[in-house]
Amino acid sequence: MAKRLMKFVQAKLEPIWAQQTTKTAFVIVGTVLGVGIFFFPAFKSMWDAKHAKEYEIYNKDHLYPLQIRKQREQREKEDQQKI
Repeated sequence: MAKRLMKFVQAKLEPIWAQQTTKTAFVIVGTVLGVGIFFFPAFKSMWDAKHAKEYEIYNKDHLYPLQIRKQREQREKEDQQKI
């Protein structure tokens, strides 16, 4: 029974495997999966919640000097208007 099933499957798959596009598709899919598995730790850290929090803190740290500069410019304008 198993041998008949294997022969049947082999007979159905041989013409498909003989096509160049099928082989190319297997190579492309294998490459994408291999690269994805290899670089998964790097990709994972991009979307990690801890990383997102660090990015938010980074943005806040860079926004703070901008706010100080805007306040200073506003004070300078007020001082110029007083004069």
